[in-house]
Amino acid sequence: MRCCGLLVILAGLVVSSLAQNDAEGPTNEKAQKTYKRALEDLHQHMTSAALDGFKKADKQDDGHCLACQKKMIKYGIELGEWKTAETAGEEMVIEAHSAKDLAVAHY
Repeated sequence: MRCCGLLVILAGLVVSSLAQNDAEGPTNEKAQKTYKRALEDLHQHMTSAALDGFKKADKQDDGHCLACQKKMIKYGIELGEWKTAETAGEEMVIEAHSAKDLAVAHY
């Protein structure tokens, strides 16, 4: 139980530190629409539906949507969807282009 609490705190810090360029979202037009819908779901406190939307938007963007991946980590942990959070973290490591991005993604 204590380990899970530490994991949640650590993940929150990681997501907070990754808040750069979050507004860009996906590049694919269809993924952008899905991402916007997920943000609307989030605004309406439908977190589970929003998480599904972020996953779908990331998939539509061929796994290149950093903003989607950040949201997948944040809300995946919040909802106990560990596989979703893990997948997003792995995608972030793959997409890291600089040494700093790679270090943050691994963290």
